[in-house]
Amino acid sequence: MSHLVASADPECLEQLHLLLERFWLTVDVPGAERDRFTLALAELVGNLVVHGRRVDGTPATLELRLAGSPTELRAVLEDDGAPVPDPGRRELPDESAVSGRGLAMAYAVLDELAYERRAGRNRWRLVLLRAADAGDGGAA
Repeated sequence: MSHLVASADPECLEQLHLLLERFWLTVDVPGAERDRFTLALAELVGNLVVHGRRVDGTPATLELRLAGSPTELRAVLEDDGAPVPDPGRRELPDESAVSGRGLAMAYAVLDELAYERRAGRNRWRLVLLRAADAGDGGAA
């Protein structure tokens, strides 16, 4: 399993991409599946960078765990920020809106995206089912 703990500031986006580069070396994943999974993670982490604040206003701390198998890619993203106000938003906003697309895009490209608030933490579970003919995979 690949793992990242970081402050939810702009630098964590670079850390996310470095983590994913290492992760893709451990799991044989076709480009389209990589792109979908990367897009969803980048949107959620990007939202956290913009909106993820603790009660005192400081950036939240995020924890991301990735795992892959021949049948699916999984991620769990947790943070200690304020609760997410509308985690179920699945529709894209009006095309003139300057924000609000990230969560809808993540829902659109994943097979499962679930949110829960537990013990003062936000927890997102992401699942992308792998194509039946995708290589031999491998555990991360």
